[in-house]
Amino acid sequence: MAATYRFVPEWPRLPEGWDLHDVPGVAVDAEDRVFAFARHPRPVLALDAAGAFRGFWGEGRFTRPHAIAAGPDGSLYLDDDAGHAIYRYTPEGRLLLTLGTPGQPSDTGAVKNDYRTVKHGAGPFNYPTDLAVAPNGDLYVSDGYGNARVHCFAPDGRLKFSWGEPGTEPGQFNLPHGVAVGADGRVYVADRQNDRVQVFTGDGAFLAQWTGLRRPTDLYVAPGGEIFVSELGNGPSAPARVSVFDGDGGARWTFGEGVLNAAHGIAGDSHGAIYVGEVAWTIFRDGVPAGARGMRKFERA
Repeated sequence: MAATYRFVPEWPRLPEGWDLHDVPGVAVDAEDRVFAFARHPRPVLALDAAGAFRGFWGEGRFTRPHAIAAGPDGSLYLDDDAGHAIYRYTPEGRLLLTLGTPGQPSDTGAVKNDYRTVKHGAGPFNYPTDLAVAPNGDLYVSDGYGNARVHCFAPDGRLKFSWGEPGTEPGQFNLPHGVAVGADGRVYVADRQNDRVQVFTGDGAFLAQWTGLRRPTDLYVAPGGEIFVSELGNGPSAPARVSVFDGDGGARWTFGEGVLNAAHGIAGDSHGAIYVGEVAWTIFRDGVPAGARGMRKFERA
């Protein structure tokens, strides 16, 4: 049965005078600590489930924050898309691992981060967009604005394999923008400009696609197996929202329409609450909608 979600307007509670603006990435760890990866002078912020501010770090370390993921060991994976790298940190900000060569994009023929100009797939990275940790510890990266591939790394950062080329056919991508891995090892990719989610085996074999989405940006796999998909929206007639599927792409329902402005990152906690990061200041350059904010929390009603 579809669940109903209530927007929590009083969340989060930031220090006086703080305004995060764009929060492209949000993650929740096993202790229900919420981490925001913001386009802000203090880019990594920690909050508790009640929205209380618990600290920040990361000043000067990232070119352009894009996504964040919490690993099962508590470490954080931070995607710096314009820096062409992904970093693994402790929650306190100690660097553990770097994926990619910072500042050096791979050669895909793309003109900067214009996904429309990608000519062919290539190795890591050209504006990577997201990372997910598989149950076996492998790391899957969607790559991205200047590429059209998904890469699989071993836990130690060794590249194992990649798949994908630009296009609209199954297994091709038009801006692979988000990635998640289910408990069974299936890999879900938000193929943003193709308005679909593609589903693969852990070794990259195509299984299915879910169509009719509104520029999907990120995915969260809940403990019960439901897949939550944040959608950036496709204009006033198809605004931002969250769609929810069962693991096979059925039993779909939505929430957040009319509240969300530019849904970008998504995560959930152990109590069933859903957190959405938004990028209204990036998307609405001619005027940010009234009431826009960087993050929103939704609780089961």
